[in-house]
Amino acid sequence: YLSMKEAVGQIIHENVFVPLSFFYDMAPVHAASIISEYGKLLVFGGTGGVGKSSILILTALMKELNYGFYSDDFLIVNSDGFALPNYAYPKIYAYNVFLYPQLKSYLFKQRSWLNKLHWSIHKRRGLSKVRRRVAPDNLWNVFYFNKASISAYFILNRGNFRKIAVVPLELSAAASMTLNIAKAEYWSFINHIYWHIYNRELMARNPLITLDEVTRKWSDIYRHSFSNANISVVNIPLSLSHQSFISIDR
Repeated sequence: YLSMKEAVGQIIHENVFVPLSFFYDMAPVHAASIISEYGKLLVFGGTGGVGKSSILILTALMKELNYGFYSDDFLIVNSDGFALPNYAYPKIYAYNVFLYPQLKSYLFKQRSWLNKLHWSIHKRRGLSKVRRRVAPDNLWNVFYFNKASISAYFILNRGNFRKIAVVPLELSAAASMTLNIAKAEYWSFINHIYWHIYNRELMARNPLITLDEVTRKWSDIYRHSFSNANISVVNIPLSLSHQSFISIDR
């Protein structure tokens, strides 16, 4: 980021606001998601680097799809079985602009020459070395501010596959995979739980929260939230570049 303000805002959102939801009847899903004007919510989950953000940005540029922004990195689901919109500004990296040159006009709209110079200099260090946050309404036309039921959940998976394949997935497996991804992505939060338990033991007191409790709560919420969705794993060959992936006929 160019400014400390932009970086701090991202850090506070990812390390304070989202983790706060863990203490309520909510759970995080590491996913990008889009929604139609009729409330059809499509969720794209998986580990980092599998193509979630690429799909998200593609839907912004293909206006004819008429889908709007719902979440970037993390989607929050609650015990009532609904997803909640996460309007944290999505992050646009230099490699996103490389894949989608038309993004540049949106990204640098009303930005200063210093901002553009900073981007050009740091881009030379690598396409993952520079990024910007962009307001969702600069890219998407459709907005849906209410809670919504998940219509489809796609877990993206890159591996040694010969071609792209969409494989149906059982609810229990989807909940388990989502849980493991969330625990890996929020390892710092999980680590604090272990330290909390240790410190409470030193004080001869019961912990206020345990990992077993968090795991059980998240698993229950995932199963409830995905129960009415079409769930699939999308197997993507490692040899398939992001350029080829996004150019495949929908």
